[in-house]
Amino acid sequence: MLPKRPQRSLFDFHKRKTKEDSDREARRGIRAAGLGMSIPFALLTGPLVGFFVGAWLDGRFSTSWITPVAVLLGLAGSIQLTVRLLRELNS
Repeated sequence: MLPKRPQRSLFDFHKRKTKEDSDREARRGIRAAGLGMSIPFALLTGPLVGFFVGAWLDGRFSTSWITPVAVLLGLAGSIQLTVRLLRELNS
């Protein structure tokens, strides 16, 4: 005699989760949280580094235009890194 199959509803078509599936989902969630928490630091670090390096170069060469350019370059790098992190977060 064949074992009886459990009754399934018409709408019960989801695969049952195994421990490996739930572990994979937990790791994916932790990774996403880590990437999400690094975005503000990525946006803040570039302009700050640009400011300090630009201010040092302005003092060294007695100019006043290097700091704003360095801050804008740092901001552009930060935005590029943030876009890369967001793409990685969505994949």
